[in-house]
Amino acid sequence: MNIRFEKPCALLQPFIECYWSWESHKSENEQHNLLRVIPSTNMEVVLYYKMPFSFLDLKGNCHQLPQSHIVFWMNESFLLSLPKGKEIGFVAIRFRPGCFRHFYKGITDELIETFLPMPEVWGTSGMELADRVMDATYFEERIRLIESFLLEQLALNVKNNDMINYAVTALLKHTGNIKIGDIIHSSHVGERQFQRLFRQSIGIPAKQFQRLVRFESTIKQLMRNHNLDPLTTILEHGYYDESHFYKEFQHFIPTTPRDLLLDKRYMSLFYNTPTEG
Repeated sequence: MNIRFEKPCALLQPFIECYWSWESHKSENEQHNLLRVIPSTNMEVVLYYKMPFSFLDLKGNCHQLPQSHIVFWMNESFLLSLPKGKEIGFVAIRFRPGCFRHFYKGITDELIETFLPMPEVWGTSGMELADRVMDATYFEERIRLIESFLLEQLALNVKNNDMINYAVTALLKHTGNIKIGDIIHSSHVGERQFQRLFRQSIGIPAKQFQRLVRFESTIKQLMRNHNLDPLTTILEHGYYDESHFYKEFQHFIPTTPRDLLLDKRYMSLFYNTPTEG
C-alpha cells in the first residue's frame, strides 16, 4: 500500500487541507477488506484512476461508487468495500471544514448524505478533470491538473461571509464546546438569519456541525492518547460523563469506542486519513 500526501499551493491553503492518494497492487486486496468511514467535518472529492470502491447500504447491498465523486456530510459511519483482486488507485482533495462553498455556486445544503458524481456539481469541466486525472501517469501530474481546476473554481465562486467564517472558526477553535447562542450574539444578526445562512453555506445546521466537530475532535484525541485516561479527554470536550459520550458514539458509529480505538485500520481511514505532521 502506498499513501501519499501533498500540501496545496499558497492560494488554496486557506481552503484545502491536503491532497492525498492511495495505490496498492491487486494482491493486497481480499474480499474481507471492509473499511468503516467515520463521519468527518472535512468534505472530500475522490477521483479514481483504477477500479472505484463500493459502499454497503443499511441492508447490506453493495453499490459501486462513481468514477469521480464528492463525499458530503454523512451523519453516520458507512462501510466501503475494496475491489477484490483489482488494483487500487485514486487521488483525493480534502477541503477544510466549511470551505467547499468557495468552489461551488449552488446551495450546499442540497448536497448532504450523498456520493455525488463530479459532473453533477461542476458539469463539463468536472467531467474533463476526471478524465484527465484518469489519463495522467504520475501523482504530481494529477495534482497540477487538480490545482488548476480548483483555482478556476475559486475565482468563479469564492464567497466572502465574515459571519460564517467567524462561526466556523469559533466552533473549530473550541472543538464544539461553545454555545451557538454566544456565536450568534457575537455575529450581531438574528438567530433565524444566522441559522438559515449557516445551513445554506455549510450544508448542515449549526448545531449539527457543532456536534460533529466535538465528536471528531474527541475521537482524534483518544487515538493520539492511545486510549489512556479516556474520561479526562471526554470531559474536556464537553460531555457530561462516559455514558453521554457512549450515547453520542452510538449515534455516529455502530460499534464500541474500545473496538474502534483498538483497530489499527481506523488510524488511516478512507476519507479520514490523518495528514502528515
